[in-house]
Amino acid sequence: MCASTKDAIYPDGPRGIPFLGNLPEIRQNPLRFLEACGRDYGDVTRLRLAYYDGYLVNSPELIHRILVDEVNHFTRFAGHKSTRLSRILNGGAGMDRVAQFPMDGDFWLRERWLVQPALTPTKVVQYGDTMVRHAQKMMDRWKKGEVRDIYKDMVSIAYSVISETMFNAREDDDLETLHKAFEIIIDRIATQLGTLAPVPGVLPTNANRALRWSLNTIEQAFTRLVEKHHTGEYPDDLISRMIHTNDGKDRTQDREWRFQVFSLLAAGYETSAVVLTWIWYLLAQNPDVRQMVQVELQNVLNGRPPKAEDIPRLKKTRAVFDETLRLYPPAWCFSPLIVREDCVIAPYKFRKGTIILLSPWVTHRDPRHFEFADRFYPQRWDEENAVSVNKHAFFPFGRGPRHCVGSSFATTEVMLTVATIAQSFDLELASPGSIVLPKPHVSLRPGQPVMMQIRHRA
Repeated sequence: MCASTKDAIYPDGPRGIPFLGNLPEIRQNPLRFLEACGRDYGDVTRLRLAYYDGYLVNSPELIHRILVDEVNHFTRFAGHKSTRLSRILNGGAGMDRVAQFPMDGDFWLRERWLVQPALTPTKVVQYGDTMVRHAQKMMDRWKKGEVRDIYKDMVSIAYSVISETMFNAREDDDLETLHKAFEIIIDRIATQLGTLAPVPGVLPTNANRALRWSLNTIEQAFTRLVEKHHTGEYPDDLISRMIHTNDGKDRTQDREWRFQVFSLLAAGYETSAVVLTWIWYLLAQNPDVRQMVQVELQNVLNGRPPKAEDIPRLKKTRAVFDETLRLYPPAWCFSPLIVREDCVIAPYKFRKGTIILLSPWVTHRDPRHFEFADRFYPQRWDEENAVSVNKHAFFPFGRGPRHCVGSSFATTEVMLTVATIAQSFDLELASPGSIVLPKPHVSLRPGQPVMMQIRHRA
């Protein structure tokens, strides 16, 4: 339990500059700066974030206590009354509602209640055939020897999958236009979070006009989907659950619920697409690992399309998935937490109102926690080696009550997509040996187009 003690200590950290503290360094290169903090200051680094005090926590045990044992002593910064994020999109037309994702408190609990039944492991298994079908549709477009932007292709797959499984939206629902709207919103959030002076949403700038178009497009698309559901065409999906709630209220008529649910959609396809892109990049750099995966797929599937039930037997493929999440976690830094009250988590003291940052990017690459921390080494996840891995040091989807509700969905989709494509194709870097650096966007996207050549396997 959190309690003050006279033996508690305050962590040290980089001094930064007057007034702004460490914000300019974080803005310039957040991955490099946070990783340096973990290397130089160890378990906890004090950060100076303008008029906020912050701590980067890099101890697996402390992270576990914050996310699990002492979870009630922390709340999401996104729900805090002083957060900049709540002002980034402020300007009417529901812009502030988009900014409040993710939330905490009663709304957060109700939202999880709404979404969880659609994302239970049992339910996700039923989506397996849809996931494989969309991967096959993408493969049908590929031509031997052509060069593709593989990130865009993975976005197309992931977006189509989550649109159909969660909302029963199909190609005739103008998914391309809706996807463009989501990309504008995601880019806006990333851009504004990275600036010291965010542009108010009320100003008539081109960016604000594009954002307003995006929000209106999402509103209109949602309205069309709801109208179809009211006809009874789609009896079992997320929108149906919003219509037929236990308290008898139709949540589809609530703008706040609309934007929160569509925020979940955006986060869902982004996560899967980013992980898949990094997997293909790493396999192209490590053909011996790719061959190991393909041998496993041949032994388990023998050329047939994979099913969700096959996933437990695809141990080598799962190791590649986990190792990719370790090196390139989509959530490179979790939504900041705020300390609710003065407390001590041995031996560090955290004051009320302090910002807490948890970064899988930093912890996953810390050589104190992982041997060969900067190396792509899927063998670390083999059963004989897994005992040496600190289970608290690996948290790509969070942990405890704030564990990502869509982790089972993302895992199943990525595993089935890799199993479908890797059986038939080798994806090679168009420029062999090229290095792709990550870009800390809303997720950890590639910093440049990942151009890959399509090669049919013999």
